[in-house]
Amino acid sequence: MIYCYPMSFEIASCSFSWSLWKDFKDLSEWADVIHYQFPWPFADLLALTRQSSSKPYIVSYQSDIIRQNVLNKLYQPLMNKFLANAASVVATSQNYIASSSVLSNLKQPQYLFLMD
Repeated sequence: MIYCYPMSFEIASCSFSWSLWKDFKDLSEWADVIHYQFPWPFADLLALTRQSSSKPYIVSYQSDIIRQNVLNKLYQPLMNKFLANAASVVATSQNYIASSSVLSNLKQPQYLFLMD
C-alpha cells in the first residue's frame, strides 16, 4: 500500500505536509519497525511528535546537511534527539562514518551499521 500526501510548504529543500503529520500516528500503528530516510527534518518531527514512543525506528543516513548552515544550527537539537532515539542508524560506507561529524559523534556506535 502506498500513501501519497500533498506538500503543504517547503523550507530549505525540506518538504512538510500537514495532512501527513495529522495521519501519521494512525498510519504507523500497524508497523513493527519504522524506517526513516535522513536527512528529512520533517521525518524527525514525525518520529518525535506523532509516533508511539514504544515503536522502534531505524534511520538510513544518506547525507550530512551541508548547505543550510544557519538552519542546521537550529535543527541540531532535534536531529540529535532523533538519531539518539533510533534503534539503529545505517550508513552508506565506513569512510562516510569516519568523515561525517554527525555519524562519528553518535554516542551509541554499536547501533551504527553499514549498508551492503
